[in-house]
Amino acid sequence: MMEEVILTRQMPPWHADSEIGHFANDAGLSDDETKTLISWIRQGAPRGGGADPLEGYVPESVEWTLGTPDHVFALPEQTVAAEGVFDYRHVTLESPFDKEVWLRGIEVNPGNTRVLHHVVVWGAPKGGKGRRGKREKFFTGYAPGSGTFPAPDGIGVRMPKGYILDFELHYTASGRPEVDNTEIGFFLAKGDVKQELHTGVVVHPRFEIPPHAQEYPEQYSRKINTDIVLYAMNPHMHFRGKRMSFHAKLPDGTMRDLLSVPDYNFNWQRTYILQEPINLPKGSEIVIKNAWDNSSLNPHNPDPSRKVRWGEQTFEEMFFATYQFVVAK
Repeated sequence: MMEEVILTRQMPPWHADSEIGHFANDAGLSDDETKTLISWIRQGAPRGGGADPLEGYVPESVEWTLGTPDHVFALPEQTVAAEGVFDYRHVTLESPFDKEVWLRGIEVNPGNTRVLHHVVVWGAPKGGKGRRGKREKFFTGYAPGSGTFPAPDGIGVRMPKGYILDFELHYTASGRPEVDNTEIGFFLAKGDVKQELHTGVVVHPRFEIPPHAQEYPEQYSRKINTDIVLYAMNPHMHFRGKRMSFHAKLPDGTMRDLLSVPDYNFNWQRTYILQEPINLPKGSEIVIKNAWDNSSLNPHNPDPSRKVRWGEQTFEEMFFATYQFVVAK
């Protein structure tokens, strides 16, 4: 089983194409590591010499990957019925800070991963008078396997004074009544913050996937109106998601490949953090390309005979991508 999941790249769970980009949180095995491990397995996994390095080892239980938060929001307890399809829930709370603060990270600590599909944290001025109502500013999100992106030194996420936070919660039934107690941790930036970390969102809601389509591609882009420095990217689709890639179309028309996820896995929605940030000049475009598999060959497909459009539920689909950047100085 170990050999199978390694050779099929199910484990370790890392889905970026190793030929495109280098990432600080790369969890994959190198070719040499793979060869060494497979060779050992095929020899019958012989025991090495010396003492067992794992004897008495107890894995550390890490509640917060960024350390101890400076403030924790405990969301109101949520009850989830055993069966059914549930609309998104929204919990609205005031910012825990009485002044403007800069954050190095916001982390979601999921309470019940059997039923919690995702959490998205938005914010807006009190009264919802932002350009997009209560969704003026995207702060963070959680989905299975997404991980946490801490802001680099000298960079922070700005939390304005008097902000109202909207927590979007999506639950799916597990077959028995459940309770969820999810927390949100806020981590204050250390030292001087010289630049603000922004999150760009690329959403393409107008698509229609035909029944039984094994490879249905789409493409959407967002223009950049200033020089930026790109730090991280995150693709998001649902059960029919097959692949997604990020590209930069530069002002002179040339294309630069940024990230390719050729075998998208709904259970591991990684944030891919660049090892070296990338400068993109004003006038560039972030181009997202994807494909869905709505055929019976997709073992996760809820219903290959169905025509599929944008929808919030996992048996529907999304074309959604985010990227983290700062304005270049």
